[in-house]
Amino acid sequence: MSSTMKFLNAPSRAVLGSLVSCVVVAALVGVSAGCRSSRPLDMGTYDATIPMATPAEEDLLLGTPLPSRGNFDPQSDVSYGEFSQHVSQRIQRSADEHTGTEVGKIYFATNSNAILPSQRPKLELVGNWMLQNPTRSILIAGHCDERGTFEYNRALGERRAIAVRNYLIGLGISGDRLHTFSYGEEKPAVLGTGEAVWAQNRRAEIGVINE
Repeated sequence: MSSTMKFLNAPSRAVLGSLVSCVVVAALVGVSAGCRSSRPLDMGTYDATIPMATPAEEDLLLGTPLPSRGNFDPQSDVSYGEFSQHVSQRIQRSADEHTGTEVGKIYFATNSNAILPSQRPKLELVGNWMLQNPTRSILIAGHCDERGTFEYNRALGERRAIAVRNYLIGLGISGDRLHTFSYGEEKPAVLGTGEAVWAQNRRAEIGVINE
């Protein structure tokens, strides 16, 4: 027992002990909060000032080497209009999927990078376009919803982009023409929160690299 505590009567020691406990709990809560993502649940507008990770940084996040990035700017040198047409046939979807039919937007289930059966017809159309345009290359940009840490979502977005790339390679497209990038949670298609919003943000977007 410290010298200060020796000179305090029992009630005083009890009060002092309670104050010390409150301070310790508050400190622990503060540390815990610092370990979580600092972004709000509803992140509002996209903050363009947040730097995108370099390939080397994303290698560390994903834990495996990434495909070649190519010599282009993923934000200014890519056009997404080529695949803006919609799949016309009726497709059976699970409850966890977004129902969007735009060819250039491949949707995913929560915490998953698996290519869903409903998304395969879109990739078939993308593959056919690439076979008909053998000199063009594309960027596959992976995206996530707002849940999870910044690092987790950046890595998950990359895995989604790579899953699309691998599927197209399976259709006979050269991997040299398929580049990937991850925006994680930083470029949501729809702002807000809730499953209807999250389902639209769990996606990979396919754009044609400008010549």
